[in-house]
Amino acid sequence: MVDGVIKDSAHRHLVADEDITHAREHWLVAHTLTDVQRHPFTMYVGPDRAGNLIEVGENWEGDIIHAQPARPQYLPRTKRQQGRRQPWTR
Repeated sequence: MVDGVIKDSAHRHLVADEDITHAREHWLVAHTLTDVQRHPFTMYVGPDRAGNLIEVGENWEGDIIHAQPARPQYLPRTKRQQGRRQPWTR
């Protein structure tokens, strides 16, 4: 369940509220990051209602501030990929 508010910034990539909520509730992987002010920020990757993986960003207040189709750097890696350097990493 989403405790905070789904902010307008989460709609930039035209992801529906129901898909955001579904992905947040059924996430597969979560990444803890920090924003530019060094506040904690969690990026969840989960399926939308159609099963497509999307990323959902939740700020330290519990508000959803980001949603879009999942990018490769946030997708779960298989065991085989974990030891290999990916083209999108440094």
